[in-house]
Amino acid sequence: MSAQRIVLFDLGNVLVRINIRNFWKTLGLEQPDGALVHRDEIIPFTRNFESGNRTKEDFLRELQLLFRERFSDHELEEAFNSILLHTIRGMDDLVRRVSSVCLTGLVSNTNALHYDSTVARWNIVQLLPRHYLSFKLHAMKPDEAYYHAVLQDLQCDPEQIVFIDDLEKNVKGAMRAGMQGVQFKSVRGLEQKLKALQIL
Repeated sequence: MSAQRIVLFDLGNVLVRINIRNFWKTLGLEQPDGALVHRDEIIPFTRNFESGNRTKEDFLRELQLLFRERFSDHELEEAFNSILLHTIRGMDDLVRRVSSVCLTGLVSNTNALHYDSTVARWNIVQLLPRHYLSFKLHAMKPDEAYYHAVLQDLQCDPEQIVFIDDLEKNVKGAMRAGMQGVQFKSVRGLEQKLKALQIL
């Protein structure tokens, strides 16, 4: 009997479409004197949040201080979650089909706010039994530690895993760890690739 295949899906721009500009738009800060002044400062805040080094309360407080308490926690949370737009058409069906023939999971650089919002809004992530979340693993793609944590949990040969991500650097990280990497560009393209890999 051949070894079980495992297919892992990224979240942002694979299962759910995201648009970072929506954060600024929701806060009414689309102009250069609004958004651009703070954009570079928010990146390390978000990275710390997504790597599990900040709680939700810590993160919102950092944003409060950055914006000089111009916005409430509710407004900041709402703006941050507005980045998540909608599920990508066709991915629900594809995930269902893949999940019916092999073990599947979620592999995402994400944070508590975005993860909770995604689970509450869409069923697609509930189709995936294993969730490997950067803020819980305290490691982020494409760092080696992230892929190591996934392999430690799955206890399988790396080549059994098909790792799907929209970012080339994350796919290359998976391949360096011995997994089969697939860069997501379209639902149709992914379906064809999974057929070529004899998963569908």
